[in-house]
Amino acid sequence: MTDTFPRLHARTQRFTLGRPRSLRIAPDGAGVWFLQSDAGDDTLHHLWHHDVASGTVTKVVDAAALDRDHTTLTPEERARRERAREGGAGILAFTTDRHGHLAAFVVGGTAFLVDRAGTLVAVATPAAAHDARLSADGRRVVMVVDRAVHVATVPLVDPDAAVHGLAPDARVATTRVVGPEADDPEAVAWGLAEFVAAEEMGRGRGFWIAPDGASLLVARVDEGGVTTTWLADPVHPRTPPRAHRYPFAGTDNAVVDLHLVSLDDRDGVVVARDVRAVTGDRDHYLVAVDWSSDGPALVTWQDRAQRTMTITTLDPGDASLATRREVTGRPWVERVPGTPTWVGDALLTVEARPELGDEGAHALVLDGVVVSPPDVQVRAVVDAGPDRVVVSCTRGDATSIEVLAIDLRDGSVSEVAGGPGVHAAVVGGETVAVTTTTLDATPTTTVRSSMGQRTLPDRAFEPPPGPAVELVSLGPDGLRAGLVVPEGPGPFPVLLDPYGGPHAQRVLQARTMWAVPQWFAREGFAVLVTDNRGTPGRSPAFEHAIAGDFASGVLADQVVALDAAAARDDRLDLSRVAIRGWSFGGYLAALAALRRPDRFRAAIVGAPVTDWRLYDTHYTERYLGHPDEHPEAYTASSLVDPDGELVAATATATPPAMLVIHGLVDDNVLAAHSLRLSRALLAAGRSHRFLPLSGVTHMTPQEVVAANLLTTQLAFLRDAVGT
Repeated sequence: MTDTFPRLHARTQRFTLGRPRSLRIAPDGAGVWFLQSDAGDDTLHHLWHHDVASGTVTKVVDAAALDRDHTTLTPEERARRERAREGGAGILAFTTDRHGHLAAFVVGGTAFLVDRAGTLVAVATPAAAHDARLSADGRRVVMVVDRAVHVATVPLVDPDAAVHGLAPDARVATTRVVGPEADDPEAVAWGLAEFVAAEEMGRGRGFWIAPDGASLLVARVDEGGVTTTWLADPVHPRTPPRAHRYPFAGTDNAVVDLHLVSLDDRDGVVVARDVRAVTGDRDHYLVAVDWSSDGPALVTWQDRAQRTMTITTLDPGDASLATRREVTGRPWVERVPGTPTWVGDALLTVEARPELGDEGAHALVLDGVVVSPPDVQVRAVVDAGPDRVVVSCTRGDATSIEVLAIDLRDGSVSEVAGGPGVHAAVVGGETVAVTTTTLDATPTTTVRSSMGQRTLPDRAFEPPPGPAVELVSLGPDGLRAGLVVPEGPGPFPVLLDPYGGPHAQRVLQARTMWAVPQWFAREGFAVLVTDNRGTPGRSPAFEHAIAGDFASGVLADQVVALDAAAARDDRLDLSRVAIRGWSFGGYLAALAALRRPDRFRAAIVGAPVTDWRLYDTHYTERYLGHPDEHPEAYTASSLVDPDGELVAATATATPPAMLVIHGLVDDNVLAAHSLRLSRALLAAGRSHRFLPLSGVTHMTPQEVVAANLLTTQLAFLRDAVGT
């Protein structure tokens, strides 16, 4: 490789391309479906199948043969990728039937079906298809077409066969079963997820199929009351701005109602027998639906204040919901991935229990009874069976993520994948696919079964070597941090490189996460990455410490960690300290420059939230409350007030150098945030640089942009603090 690091980092999409991803294992454990590109710098992903018995790996579908123009995306697919921070191309999502015999996916707006033998069938739709999903029995495929839900019968060679295969050269077309007939087509959609569901709740879908394929639950989303914003690219003044419904904190959310759609086959065509509204509170969030088992569908709601999560069961007879369990939380309650779900007739949840341990625990709860040890912080449920539950979790050290099996009969714990590092698993029958990375090794995916153990091919590029990463605990609260220091006697300028916000952890024992800090260290900076209060993995009390205040504790932790790191290593030059970040990290960088100019000489402020009243309802109100009820929390946490003035900025004769960066078509953190910050800085007489990125969203997927952003930041830091 002759690329510079910034170009290599961008071209490989942070060294993620070429790796197996999105694994799905059949319940009998016989096969593993997954996505993978052909090389570490190839964005085009294909669909693969690993036969566990033979050990063979087959490219079942070559995406290059399906869509020559991989940049043609529907608005729904473009939004899905942005919400998922997806920068790849080709086949990027798929579903299978319950036996793992068939798969469905969408490429270029066309839905396809494929079996394990590679028989491929295209599904005809009147417009571009989105989110194609198979029913569990493999006999129906459901998708969204033009904001309506369409269903087709899958053309099987023998519907009664034990192993499903597709009829070659079959012609299959969908029929529309429910959609916005009399609704405002610009405001109402059926089967899609609204913005906050996809961005903040992890719910990227809007329809669910009954296990027998005979009915659907479909979300009707009405965004008529949601504020319309306009995203324009000034570089192209003749292009009309794009309308974007964005629910600012304190404003109206989308109205989301569930409908039960019963299906019939009439002469081989699927039609809706009837459509019935399911009872639900319009002031609540629809958080999740689980209809994956033979038990009643589980529908989870959250009140707007997010202090109560109500888990209900569906009665398909009268389309009503009955409360199965209410989970309350102070200051908030959150759904954990993989839950709620059934274990036989019992309900499995993950709940924050403050009474467990010193700081509380995210505990596995079965019908109200805690079944996990108090030292286990459950992050997700991977698999739930009648006797054991497999969880992704942290035990003690928040820098490692393990996969454990908890026996429901005696509470005993066994390792599926443990020890230092970051481990993830997918389970199907007795087969387990484990992906493991450590500080010294990039991820590998191994399939374990009664047939033995095999490692799936990995085509990703390795990050270049760099100075060693030292993981440390800093300050009286034991903040977890990583320190990367160049070789030599120093002194070295210090670069803080945090994220610092909820739901994202930077200090993990995963090699690829440290590639950028190591590059800055090779360029002469001592780099410190700290997970402050509010970040996940440690405990509920640690996460809840930011309730009502995003600013003071978060910034204080960064300064405490800085001083503690300098006390450990006297090569850190505390007179030359800079900070960089993106999104919440960008907010934190600006916060440091404005409120602690005595400690920071420079800040790189990427896509920051500067006024929390301009961020979305579900995220912001969870932590700060409703702005009408808690205006003081919004004022204290914001960088700029509604009048356009800096908030709590410390007076100084030498303000830190600031580089503000923002994508002009960012639909998550709107460019208005940085524009208002720049205006307030100018009004206060504070010199700064502002770099607007034309045509760039929140995730900056463009290779050239991503590479040049790193080189631009390095040049700025050298000017500001030297090397």
